[in-house]
Amino acid sequence: MSKEKTSSNLIKIFLLVILLVLGWNSWKITEVELIASRVDKYNQGVIDEVGKVTGTVKAFSEDLNEIRRFLLLPEKKYFENNQTDTTANTEEKESSTNSQAVFAMLDSMVKEEMAAKNTTQAQPVFDALFTNSDFIKKITETQLRFGEKVELQIKFNDSKKTMNETQQNVSFDLPLYNLIFAPQENVFKVQSALGEEIFKDYSSPDFFSKLADYLTKNANAVREKKAAEILNAATESEKAKKASEADLAAKKKELEDMIKDKAFTETLATLGLKVAEKPRGESNKYIFDVLDATGRIKFSLALELSSGMMKVIRDNQETDINSFLDSAGLKKKP
Repeated sequence: MSKEKTSSNLIKIFLLVILLVLGWNSWKITEVELIASRVDKYNQGVIDEVGKVTGTVKAFSEDLNEIRRFLLLPEKKYFENNQTDTTANTEEKESSTNSQAVFAMLDSMVKEEMAAKNTTQAQPVFDALFTNSDFIKKITETQLRFGEKVELQIKFNDSKKTMNETQQNVSFDLPLYNLIFAPQENVFKVQSALGEEIFKDYSSPDFFSKLADYLTKNANAVREKKAAEILNAATESEKAKKASEADLAAKKKELEDMIKDKAFTETLATLGLKVAEKPRGESNKYIFDVLDATGRIKFSLALELSSGMMKVIRDNQETDINSFLDSAGLKKKP
């Protein structure tokens, strides 16, 4: 009887120890979870390390649940709340993004509707430009005329042929102004060499008068600036043309000097070849033929006039002369 009592006491002590260990471990798991939660909240930069800790705790919790099953205790889901929170956050973010997209779509539709409404409102005003006698009279006196018309856009061309008795007007028959309606902003804009002028209150009765005053008042200034831009462009174009011609002349001389080079002619002679006495011209090419002993063309050296590239023409095939440096391994690598 004494032995049975002793055995019973030992079992009780064993179970008590297990329960104490279980309780201590449960507390430690909770503590680790709180630490992981704080780290996840305040320091996203260490989320990988937290994942490792959480994984370890998950494995430990599974072991504890085996002990709980052995003691006929209900299992505990240690990570259920965290998973729920994560899922909720993800769903909230997705919902937020979708909501933004929906409102962006609605905003786009509102803008489209507003632009269409503004265009409908501006159309009769724009059409009236071409029938308003006072407006037409003012711009005609300033030697402007209607030019190209596209939807709610019209150009005003210059009809003034001379700037003075001796100077031609280089902007004659060219657009000086461009009047355009911007439906999103609901304004008319006048674009010219002076910049952009905006007319907001186009529904007011004095809109045509204000527009005509702006066009006539600034016409000469626009002419002068446009003439300066045209002349400057012509000057730059002439400079570029002369530079190109000078570059081409230099490359022609380079080819001619190479043809006359003693080392070149002697090398050809060892191959039984010689250069034709005169170059020949071909579409976009300046060519020197290299002939064999019978006078047949063995190959040609050509300067492509449009690109300035020097080429070898052989068997009806054109090859950039510099490609031979690549194949010989002589061309410097960048």
